[in-house]
Amino acid sequence: MSEFHHVYNFIPTTGKLNNKDTLTTDYSEIKDGETHIRHDKWETGTRSGRIVARVHLKTPTVVGGQHEKREDGTTLVKPYQFNEKIAIPANSLRGMIGSIMETLSQSALRVLEKKQYSVRKEVSEGLSAIGMLRKNKENSEKWEILPLTVLTNLNGLWKTVLLEKKFNDLSRIAILLSGYTPIGNSSLRKSDFLAKDPELESFHGKNKVKFYYAKVAGNKVVDIKKEPSNGYVKGFLRILGIDGREKDMLTKRHEFFIPYPDGETRPDRIPLPDEVIENFITLAKERNAEDEDLPFVLKGYTQVSDKWQPEDGQLVFFDIKNEKGEIVVKEISYSSIWRKLIDGDSHAFFEQINKNLLPFNPNRDGLTPAECILGTIETIEKGGNKREGEKQARALASRVRFYDAQVAEGETVKTEKEVILKILSSPKPPCPAMYFHQNGDKEQRTFIKKTALKVGEHRPNGRKVYLHHKPTEKNWETKHKDPIKDKNASLDQKMRCSPMQAGQSFYFHIDFDNLTDTELSLLICSLYPSEAFQHRLGLGKPLGLGSVKIDIMGVFLIDRLKRYTADDFLSGNRYHDVVQGTDTDDKWQKNYPTEFDALRKQETQSPESYRKDNELIDETTLGLLNTVGNPANLKVEVKPPLTTKQTDDELETFEWFSENIKKGKGKALGLIKAGEKLPTFKVT
Repeated sequence: MSEFHHVYNFIPTTGKLNNKDTLTTDYSEIKDGETHIRHDKWETGTRSGRIVARVHLKTPTVVGGQHEKREDGTTLVKPYQFNEKIAIPANSLRGMIGSIMETLSQSALRVLEKKQYSVRKEVSEGLSAIGMLRKNKENSEKWEILPLTVLTNLNGLWKTVLLEKKFNDLSRIAILLSGYTPIGNSSLRKSDFLAKDPELESFHGKNKVKFYYAKVAGNKVVDIKKEPSNGYVKGFLRILGIDGREKDMLTKRHEFFIPYPDGETRPDRIPLPDEVIENFITLAKERNAEDEDLPFVLKGYTQVSDKWQPEDGQLVFFDIKNEKGEIVVKEISYSSIWRKLIDGDSHAFFEQINKNLLPFNPNRDGLTPAECILGTIETIEKGGNKREGEKQARALASRVRFYDAQVAEGETVKTEKEVILKILSSPKPPCPAMYFHQNGDKEQRTFIKKTALKVGEHRPNGRKVYLHHKPTEKNWETKHKDPIKDKNASLDQKMRCSPMQAGQSFYFHIDFDNLTDTELSLLICSLYPSEAFQHRLGLGKPLGLGSVKIDIMGVFLIDRLKRYTADDFLSGNRYHDVVQGTDTDDKWQKNYPTEFDALRKQETQSPESYRKDNELIDETTLGLLNTVGNPANLKVEVKPPLTTKQTDDELETFEWFSENIKKGKGKALGLIKAGEKLPTFKVT
C-alpha cells in the first residue's frame, strides 16, 4: 500500500512550560503599573529597539489583499500592495510569528472560536416520529409537539403517548411518495408537488390511490372541505425538493403524505423544553456556518439563516423521554438521521487542560507570555458579564510592532501566471481521528468514533500546523475549470490568484519596547527557531503554497534611558548594541540605511547572546516545531487522503474518512516525534 503524509498535524497544547504550569502575570498588576509590561515609560533592565529580518519565498506564495468576485463565480485574490508595489502585509507577518510565539511559550490560543461541535447520527439512532410544532395556547413563548405519524415500530413509551389503537388505523400511516422522476440516466424532473397551479390538483401514486392537494399562498392554512370525509383523508405533504442536489437524490425518498389527526384520533400535545429548541437552533446555525446550503429546509418554510427560529406549524422529526413521570420531547430534527451535539464545545475541551489556554476572558486572572508581549482584548460572550469591578472589556496593547515586508529598493516582484486554486477543504472538527486523542495516549494515537467524543475522556491534539510540500509537488491548480464541460467545476467555491514566484526576498522590521531578555529571546526564537526551519505564510498552505524562510539581518538595541541624555544624543549613534544577524546580505542596505551602517561600523555581538535566556521557550515544543518545520523530514508525498478507488484528489475528499470509519479499527493521525520522520497514513 502507498503511503502519504496528511496535509496537517498538531503541536500539543499542554499549558506547561518546561514541565511547570505556564507563567502568567496578573492583569491587575499590569493595570496598576506594578510590572515592566507598560507603555507610559521605559523600564530599567528591559530591551527596546528594532529587528530587521528577511522573508525568502521557498515556494510560490499568495498573501491576499482585496477580493473581487468574477463573472465565472471565482473569487479573484488581488495581491496586497504598499505604495503601489506588491508587498507582504504586517498583519500577516504578525499572525505568522505570533502563532509561533504562542506555541513555543505554551501560551493561550488568542484566536479560538467557541464552537459547539456536532456529529451525524448513526442509522440506529434515527428518529421515526413526525410531529407538528405548535405554540402553547396559554404562553406563546413555549412550544409543544402535536404527534402526527410514525414510520417504524416504536417502544412501549410511545404507545402510552400515542395510544396504540390509533396507530393501527391505516389512515394514520404516512405514505411515501415517488416525487423524483428520472429522465434518462443522468437528470431528474425538478418539479415537485407544490410547483404547480394554485387550484386544487391531483396526482396518482404507485398504489393507484389518488391524492388531492392545494397550493396555499403565504402561511395561511385552509381546509379543503368543511364537510365530513367522503373518500379522502386530509393531511400534509412533506416536500424537501431536489434543486441543486439532483446527483445525490436518485435513490433517496423524502416526500411524504401525512394524514392530519382529527377528533378522537388526535393525540395530546407533548411539552417541548426550551433547551430542546435551543439545541435545534444551535445545530441549524452550526450546519449553516459550515455550508450555506445547509440545513436543507422543507418547501414552504421561511426560516432566516442568521436566526433559524422554529415556525408554528412546522413539521419535524422528534423523540420523547420520561422526565420525572412526565412525557416530554427529547429532541427535534429536520430529518430522521440528522446531527447531534457533542458533550462540550471547543473551549470546554481546551479548558480541561488549562483554563489559561482559552482566549482572555472574565474567568481568567493573568496573561500568558505571548499575550503579555503581543497584547490582547478580553472576549466577553454575547449576553455575558464583564469582570467584576471592570467597566469595560480588559485590554492590553502590544509591545511589538510589525511592519510590511518589501523587496529591496529597485527590485520588482515577479508573479506566476494566474491560476484557479483547488478548493481548500479538509475535514472539519470534531473529526476525532484527526483532531482529538484519548486521555493518556502519550506515545500513540488510537481511533475515536465521532459519536464517542466527550469532554473528560478526550483531549484536543493541539495547535494545527501545515506540513511543507516537496518543491516538486506543484499541485495547487485545479483541473476542473470549465463549468460547461465539467460538472465538478464548482467555480463559486474557488479562488483565482497570481502567486508570487519562489526565490524572491522581502525585508521587514519589528520595533519593540520594554522586553525582558527572556521575552526578546522568545521573539527571536519565533523568527528563527533553527537553520532548517521554514514558516508557513498566506493562502493555500494545504496545497503547498507559502513555505518561507526567515533570517534575521540584525538586532538593534536602544538604551532609552541613556538615549535622551545630552551627551549621548550628540554622539550620533542611534543604537547602543548591535547583534549580528543569522545570514549575510547587503541587498537591504537602501531599505534600512541606518541599521545597515550600524551593523557594519559598530562593535557587534553574536546572535547567541540573546538566545541564552530561554525560560519562556518550552524545549519539547521547540523540538517538535523544528521537526515539522523542516521539509527534509518528509518521507513521501503530502496530499489529502484518497482511497484506492480514487484517482482525483479534488473529488469526494471525504471518501477516505468514511472508509476509515467503516474499517472497524480506523487509523488516527500519528504523533510528531522530535528529530524523526513525520508520521504517515496508508491509502485504504
